[in-house]
Amino acid sequence: MALGLAQSARSQMPEVPSISDTLAWVMYKKGNYLGAIPLLQECVKKSPESAQYRYHLGLALMAAGQKDSGKNATAGGLQMNKLPPGDKELAQATLAKTR
Repeated sequence: MALGLAQSARSQMPEVPSISDTLAWVMYKKGNYLGAIPLLQECVKKSPESAQYRYHLGLALMAAGQKDSGKNATAGGLQMNKLPPGDKELAQATLAKTR
């Protein structure tokens, strides 16, 4: 149900990065990493100051097997020091596992 709602919202407002991020995150959670990556790349391009978008992109890239790019994006999100505590901890743990 979440996927359908997010797709509908994006079709109505494709220019809004937060909607694209939501759609991409639902796709990520459903295991569609390759589908989520272009949406998240678009989010980062439109809002480069968003640590959340970089973090989401990093996780999707790593899940899709693009470890180096994923680590760079995740680390970039962490360095911005704007992630909520739970996301910050998960990002740090994910990076620690990939070393």
